[in-house]
Amino acid sequence: MPLVRRDEMKFIKKYEVKQILTENSKRLLEESIGQEKRTVLKEIEQLEFERRRLQKQRPDRKEWINKRFESELNNREEKLSYIEFRLTQLQQLPIGSEIAEGEVEAIHEADAGDRWDDLHKKGKILIKDGIIQSIL
Repeated sequence: MPLVRRDEMKFIKKYEVKQILTENSKRLLEESIGQEKRTVLKEIEQLEFERRRLQKQRPDRKEWINKRFESELNNREEKLSYIEFRLTQLQQLPIGSEIAEGEVEAIHEADAGDRWDDLHKKGKILIKDGIIQSIL
């Protein structure tokens, strides 16, 4: 078991992860968002198909079936609008822009004499084409 000095402390620090947009990463993000869009469109198509099938099976419950499916279809339509908004925003971003990728936590060491303000701030990790460029 390693010895820990009394003037040393370990704690969890949060780091914001950002991606520097390049031609390659922009293309990959566009493809990823495009795949999301295709998935939601397939879900909408499947829901429409299922609704029509159920309406044929149960014509007496047509109104109830419509209400049940309408909610799910509206959710997918909202999701689709948001995906299209993200794609439009991405296409407008210039190369070199920083895009938020998420957040990670890491164990950080502090020693007596370190500035608390510097340690307490959220860190930042910059990634470019899958390679860490800096950890601040």
